[in-house]
Amino acid sequence: MMLFDHFPYAEINLNRRHDFLLAEEIKMKFCTLNEGDVSPQPADFHLRAAGQDTRKYLFKTYDEIILAPYGYFQPSIFDHSQKLRGRRKLVGRSRDIYDDSPNDPVSTAQSAIIAMIAPPPPANGQISNGTAEGLNGQAASTPVRQLPNPLQKFNEQERNSHSNIGSPAPDDDDTPAPQADGEASSGKNEADVALRDDVLPIAPLDAAILTSISHASQFDERRIRLFLGSIMVIGGGSQIPNFNNFLEERLKAIRPGNTKDIMIGPPPRELDAQGVVWKGASVFGKLRGTNDSWISRLEHDRLGARVLAYKLMWPW
Repeated sequence: MMLFDHFPYAEINLNRRHDFLLAEEIKMKFCTLNEGDVSPQPADFHLRAAGQDTRKYLFKTYDEIILAPYGYFQPSIFDHSQKLRGRRKLVGRSRDIYDDSPNDPVSTAQSAIIAMIAPPPPANGQISNGTAEGLNGQAASTPVRQLPNPLQKFNEQERNSHSNIGSPAPDDDDTPAPQADGEASSGKNEADVALRDDVLPIAPLDAAILTSISHASQFDERRIRLFLGSIMVIGGGSQIPNFNNFLEERLKAIRPGNTKDIMIGPPPRELDAQGVVWKGASVFGKLRGTNDSWISRLEHDRLGARVLAYKLMWPW
């Protein structure tokens, strides 16, 4: 967005560390969600690079300081046409070690987000409701049934592929043998997963939060109220001024019946929001009960991917 608006330092490259640190400094210094701060204002920054003299740049800011963080709630502000380019270039698709079927873990909330972004064609002329909240920021009716989990479908097909065996071919060569159910559906599985991979899973933050809460609570109103009062935003983006209040107001606008329940709390023990996730991971690694979950090199060399079924604390 800054480069589009003729940013004075046009040579900025986020792959260079000093440019990345500069972008972080500009984000923390100028980005805001306070509408009162939006006005034409002069600004400056200093570029510090190893082996080079410090340079000072001058520029003006207007609505860029609020449009940039607003992209969390309106992703269409930015160009996402190149997001899927090079996907699975470094890490390939996860496949079952027995029948080689795709088995990427997908939650029901993720499936709901994908269905809202790219809804499937209606069957028999019927239009199905999405989840409790739509991506357009408006409240929708509670669905009658929960959306299916694609991973569960893959697991059921895997079990069927081992239990359902096709009939043997007769002696007559002109009569083809009936195909097993697992083999017949394998091509459809590949097609379904390919269609899902073509959808860019980018949704507004408020819609993603409410969709996740709805599916995590299994649409139970009591659990939804508990989860709505236990929201905590972490990461560098949460340090944007007025971010928590802005998010809270949007959540209340989508669910006006739970305005008293929605509350976004600060990080525990006044920890830095940027490092809360790393702090939690370090504490988790020191817990005595997690020692049995570590996979050693010897175990992986002997068992391969099968060791995950024995070691993972939360199997998919």
